[in-house]
This record gives sequence, structure tokens and C-alpha cells, in this order.
Amino acid sequence: MVTIQQIPLEKIRGKRILVLIDPNIEKAARTLGSLIGKSAKLIVATHVGGPGGQSPTKLKLDFPKELSHTLGLRVRKLHDAVGWGVTRAVLEIKPGEIILLENLSLYPQDAANEVAFARQLASLCDVFVDDALEVSHRALASNVGITRWTPISVAGPWLASRLKELEDFCTNPTRPFLAIVGGGHIESKLPLLYSLLPNIDRLFVGGALAFSFLKALGQETGTAPIEVRFLGLIQDFVRKAEMHAELALPEDFIVRAREGTRCVSALSPTDVPVDIGVHSRARLTDLMSGAYSILWVGSLGVCAQEDRATSDWEILQQLYAAIPRRWQRALLAGCELLSSISKTADSSHCSHLSLFGDAALSVIAGQRLPAIEALHVDAVGAKDRVRKPVLLPISGSHQTVEAVRLLSRHIDIENAEIHLLYVQADSQTNDDAGARLWSQPIFTRLAHELARYGLTAHHQVIRHGDPAAQILEYANQIHAELIVMGSCSSSELNHGPYCVPGRVFDNAKCPVLIGHAAVDCLAATLVNGQVSEKSG
Repeated sequence: MVTIQQIPLEKIRGKRILVLIDPNIEKAARTLGSLIGKSAKLIVATHVGGPGGQSPTKLKLDFPKELSHTLGLRVRKLHDAVGWGVTRAVLEIKPGEIILLENLSLYPQDAANEVAFARQLASLCDVFVDDALEVSHRALASNVGITRWTPISVAGPWLASRLKELEDFCTNPTRPFLAIVGGGHIESKLPLLYSLLPNIDRLFVGGALAFSFLKALGQETGTAPIEVRFLGLIQDFVRKAEMHAELALPEDFIVRAREGTRCVSALSPTDVPVDIGVHSRARLTDLMSGAYSILWVGSLGVCAQEDRATSDWEILQQLYAAIPRRWQRALLAGCELLSSISKTADSSHCSHLSLFGDAALSVIAGQRLPAIEALHVDAVGAKDRVRKPVLLPISGSHQTVEAVRLLSRHIDIENAEIHLLYVQADSQTNDDAGARLWSQPIFTRLAHELARYGLTAHHQVIRHGDPAAQILEYANQIHAELIVMGSCSSSELNHGPYCVPGRVFDNAKCPVLIGHAAVDCLAATLVNGQVSEKSG
């Protein structure tokens, strides 16, 4: 990933530079100020509201005013993000001037990563600088699509520093390392928990997540929401976790009562739990006191829509009191958690903490961020050719490493747009959550294998149905110029009407490259949280 600091000055001075920022003006000002000092013509764009937050609205006048005050320069705010009026304003901009585009969250074309919208944004600039971490887990026209059409696309210093902080914290923590994981959605949290397991010493599971864990261990959970289809996977994880770390679950609960709430040490079938109890908070405080690195993901309350979780506030108070004194490091991640604590805490309570949104959850879980992957291509080289779509299918639960080797030998790396396709066969459960949980280790394994050859997977897609039919349908949809498949040595799969590579080869509208040697197959499972390799 190339940053703007690595770009020669002559490619910046006097150029039109579109900078995508998080709506944190204080942090964004450092990047914008440095570019103004190089006589750049700045176009600034951001996202406010949208998925996971409040509905997007037009940028308030306070935003450009605060940006102007921070930079010491007049910021001209436009009423649109694209269109003739925007193009005319950008053409008239002079070195050292700043234009602010309308809130990109208002445009469904941006969320859909529409080519036309991406090209309109790209036409505004000579250089694109992505300095927005909080939307980097979403493939948008303004952070992924735009990179296909701008001569230079690079990362900003704020984005690069935040990624480094996050990766260093999770992969090289100061031990003991405590992870506090709450919220819900076990299908997204379980891969995250597995990724954390090699580095953590203590794990506290709270929030709605805790009740699925307690149910898996045979305990009464009242009326709390339970993700039943994952109970077996949770049991496997608990066995693994107890061999590597100290695992703690809530010991008591705050439940709804006629007069308000009360604390109980055990739940009855009719109890409605809303938060962890007093003894559980004391237990968590004790775990925190001996930890030097603390990662907190997700609210400890049961329902995100509650006014606030008392436990979130009290644990935040403990962190606020402890961090400056004990030289501990604490990182809080996830929009749900940040929303919960923002209802009762001001910025002074978070001055010693590192706060991250939902993009951090993908990084912690070992997943690649689409916006970052889009910046991995040659940032200074010419992009006069459109990238060619190449399809690399993962049929069912198997994918060959040989396919990646074939891919590296037969394509132009700089101009390939690689699509990884996982197909959940008809014989398997038609469960999106299960498919995501099953497929993610395969995607991660293949992404690492691609990286060995300088390749990047730009898209990771899951489909259900007949593998060959879905491969052909998706290839037509993206207008694939090449399909690359690895052969499997199993005779019943390589011959007859059930041979997936053969059916694709016979019916595809584009060339199909199939490895014929007996090669390693990836039988991807979540056994012990690892992808296991088996010979074909």
C-alpha cells in the first residue's frame, strides 16, 4: 500500500486531489494541511450516517465551518457530489483552495459501487487519497471503484497510521492481553474470536453473545436471543479457548422487573435479561486490573436499542481511571459499542483510549478490507486499461492451490480483477450465515496464497445452488475474460455429468484454464479454528 508521502512532489503540486476522509475534522486536518502546503487543489469528500448508523442527511453548515476554522482557510461546500455544477467548480479551483462535496452517504450509486458514479468522482481529480478508515470495509464507488479510473490512488497518513496501530495492537500486544467481546451476531464474532485466540491471555464474553455461549454450556438463559444453529460451533470454540486462555462468562444478570430492573444470580425461563450483573462487572474489573493490553468489542448490554448499558458506562469509567496510571493500552472497536458509550460519556472519558468503528472488526478477524486491497495495485503506474475480470471459483468446500499458481503464470497482474466465488451446493444447508462462517477461512487462505504471487482478490462472493451452474452464471454476470480452476483427483468429480470443471469448460463463454496435475486441495474446515490442508 503506497501512501501520499511516497508520491513525488511534482505529481502533487498544482494537481487536483480528491481526499476521502472520516468525519473527524481534527484528524483529517493533518492530511489536508500537508497537501495545501504543497499547492494542491483539494476536493474533500466524506460519509456521514448510513449503514449501521443514523439515516444520512445533507452535511450541516457546521461541518464546513469547523473545517475552515481548523485549516485556517475558506472551505467552499457544494450542494452535490457529482454533476455539471461540481465539475465546473472543480475546474475553477486554484492551488491552495478547498472544495467540500455533499455527503456521499446520500448516494445509493456510491453504496452499490456503480461504475458510472465512480468514473464521475474520478473525473474530478488527478490523484485520489483514501484517508477514511471507517468505510474501508465497504466496497464503495468512492473508495474502491474510483481507483480503477484515477491515474494515482494512494492511502493517506491517517488511514495508514490507524491500520498500523490496529494490526500492531492485535498481533503484537503487550501481555497479558484481555479481550472483551460483546454484542451479537455469532457468525461475525466467531471468526474474530478465533483470530484473537493465539494472542490473548484472558477472554470475557458478554452482551447478547454471552447467552448463546451459556446455552451451549447447558445453562438457563431466560428469554435472551439464542443463535441455536451455532451452538455446536460455540462448544468447539469453548474447548479450544480453555486450552489457551482464561475464559469468563457472566455470573449474574440485570433483568427487567415490574418496578424497573433487578439483579439475579441465575435466570428463570421467564426472565428478560438486559445487562450483565454486579458480580460479573466486578469480575471483569478484576480481569482488567492485571491486563496490559485490553481490546473491547461490542456492547455488554443485551439489546443495542436500549437507552444505554449500565455495564458499558461502568467499565468505561474503570478504563478511564486505570489507563493513565498503569500504562495500559485499551482499544475499543465497533460502532455499536461507540454508540452505547457516547450516550453517557464525553470525549474526555476517551482521551486515553483508541476508538475504532466497524472496519476494525474485519481487520481483527483477519479479513481484508476492500478499500485497502484496491490501493495495492501500482499507485504511480498508468491505468489506461480497464482491469479484466478473472473468476477463481471455490466449488463447495474445495479449492486447489494449483489454480492460484496457474493464475500467476497466465495473467497480467496489474490489469486483473480477481473474483473469488464460493458456491454452497444444493446438498448443503441454504444458510447465508453458515456459508459465511464456512467460507471465510477458505477466502482467507486463498487470499494469502494469491499474495505470494503478487495477486489480490478484489471480490469475495458467496452463492447457493449447483456449483457449475452458479460458476457459469456469475462468469456471465461479470463478463469474465478467464475462469481458472484447479482439478481435483477424485474420479467421481472429474468424470461424467457431475464433473464441475468439465461442465464449466464445456459451457463457458470465455476461456477456462484447468490444472491437470494431481495437486493439493484445500478442505476448509473450522476445526480448531484453522484451515486444514489435505492431499487430493
